[in-house]
Amino acid sequence: MELLKTSEEINRNIKKKLNLLKEELSFDFYKHYLNQNKNLIGFPNFIKLGNLINNLITIPCLLSTEKIHGIAFKLNESNREEINLTMEHIALQILEQMKQQYCEITIIDPLQLGSNFRNVRRLHKKVLFEKVFEEQAIEKCVQLNYNKTVSVINECLLHFNSIEDYNKNSGHKQPYRIILISDFPHSFRNCIKELNTILMNAKDAGVFVLMSVNTKLDSEYFETELENTME
Repeated sequence: MELLKTSEEINRNIKKKLNLLKEELSFDFYKHYLNQNKNLIGFPNFIKLGNLINNLITIPCLLSTEKIHGIAFKLNESNREEINLTMEHIALQILEQMKQQYCEITIIDPLQLGSNFRNVRRLHKKVLFEKVFEEQAIEKCVQLNYNKTVSVINECLLHFNSIEDYNKNSGHKQPYRIILISDFPHSFRNCIKELNTILMNAKDAGVFVLMSVNTKLDSEYFETELENTME
């Protein structure tokens, strides 16, 4: 009987310690990180994609932005809503941490005319730089971003180590750009090479690209060169 009581006491202590451990491990690192990283003039160091959950703890699934210049999601009709919300969530995370005057968002939505990004498109025009839907407008938008990328690489970074360094010390402002693209490669027939250049230089040029890729659409010009860039 004493042995049983002792075992019950040990079990109670173990559960108590596990609960304390759970509380300690469940400390929201990402929330703490957000509180310590507000009003940035550059892209944040981490992006939260979701949570890894088991019976004991919840761990934030974080992606470092140190080396990546964007994220491509493989799209099908069953996951469209989930992917669109994930892309919006990431864009709004980045915006939340940055000083808004240093951030511009462009949405390119050739099939759904903006409805794929219904939350982001409500942002103030000071942040939502451009919304484009038609093929000709998409070509002009990509060309504009291509020209900006070339300008940043060849002018802003000529005497500065990064856009952040340029913004701090030049007396001028060069916004960081977030580009959301739905149903790529639809309507990119005539500007795919320019987009590839943007992607290749995105990190140095202060660009972060979020795109959903639907290879069933216009797949005849979904070039190997761009596929390699996105990997």
